[in-house]
Amino acid sequence: WQTSYENFVLTFARLAEETGVEVLAIGTELKKRSGDTAWWRQLIEKIRAVYKGQLTYAANWDEYDRVAFWDLTDFIGIDFYFPLTSKRDAGRDEMVEALKPIRDRLKQFSGQQGRPFLFTEIGYRDIDGANTKPYDFEMSGGTDLQEQADAYEAVLTVFKDEEWLKGLFW
Repeated sequence: WQTSYENFVLTFARLAEETGVEVLAIGTELKKRSGDTAWWRQLIEKIRAVYKGQLTYAANWDEYDRVAFWDLTDFIGIDFYFPLTSKRDAGRDEMVEALKPIRDRLKQFSGQQGRPFLFTEIGYRDIDGANTKPYDFEMSGGTDLQEQADAYEAVLTVFKDEEWLKGLFW
């Protein structure tokens, strides 16, 4: 697995360098593999030899605090699918309140790591209950455009002025 992955990511690192890509994600949600710190450190060294841009790794929302190679990246990447509430009919204000402790934990972690965050994925489906399990793409429910709008607005409200957050990808 490791040799195959190394060949894969180095191919894209070279392509990213040739085409002027500013930020390269070296992996996405490899939760079962992200604990192999020594291997990741060697891989990042090889990537840096062929790619001069900025690096991140896109950790799952429940994985980011166990990744031990953030010191070799430029950004802490997180696929931001935290459950906001347990209520299918939660409103914007409830979502805002639910996001505040998440924001505080991420801010503290950013400070500890000396790295800013990128939300490498974030999104809310247009279905009832999407805020309860934003990561669950198989979840069923009736259309709820208001809940989707409330979730997006809550995120923008809570994170808009955070200097440790350098961007997000919807």
